[in-house]
Amino acid sequence: ASAGCLLNPYGAGVFAVLLRHAGDSKLLQGLVLEWNASDPRNAYLWPYFGALSALGAAYGTALFKRARSAPVPPPHLLLAGGLAWLSLRHARLTPYFLLAAIPLLAYHWRGELAASKPGPAVRTACVATGVFLALYFAVFAPRRFPREGLRRSEFPERTASFLAENARDLAALKMFNPYGWGGYLSYRLHPAYRIYMDGRYLFAELLREQMEATRDPRAWNAFLDSRGLELIVLK
Repeated sequence: ASAGCLLNPYGAGVFAVLLRHAGDSKLLQGLVLEWNASDPRNAYLWPYFGALSALGAAYGTALFKRARSAPVPPPHLLLAGGLAWLSLRHARLTPYFLLAAIPLLAYHWRGELAASKPGPAVRTACVATGVFLALYFAVFAPRRFPREGLRRSEFPERTASFLAENARDLAALKMFNPYGWGGYLSYRLHPAYRIYMDGRYLFAELLREQMEATRDPRAWNAFLDSRGLELIVLK
């Protein structure tokens, strides 16, 4: 099975992306919110912290009591610990922890869940989880998160409109655009314009170069000249 993972057009090189991700994490944390550490103050992550607490309490109790009826298999402990560490470091990895935590908890409590009368700890945990999810999605979430979805003010609509209206004069120029605007500008202006970069990870090297250039006017001019950039779109 391990050898089968190498059967792709890039071979072992595809796994080098993980190492590059680790090396670029500090750079990305300054630009992409989901690369930051998981923050309990972020209401979007409350279900994640609930699952993290439940799994930690279940495994911690089993290890402390050295329970024979519900021992924690070492592979399960390794998986839970690794995903917990990664998801605490980077919020974007919390869904992976949740996908693992739910079946891990179900397996750990399989005896109690199959019993006709589960123990008080399991009953309490199930009731608390149900109440929390009901309050979170029925009461809190509708008030906390806007129903209108994405706000139009978050996107450079007027910039895109200006570029579209003047495409005859500007589209042939080599354009520079901010990292966070690339996806929207590409959506609005393709195929007339070619963007410089967008939010995909493959542009991380360009981000580092750009950030170094913005520290000094001469470095910025040298950066523009080296890339042959003629049309500069800035926030």
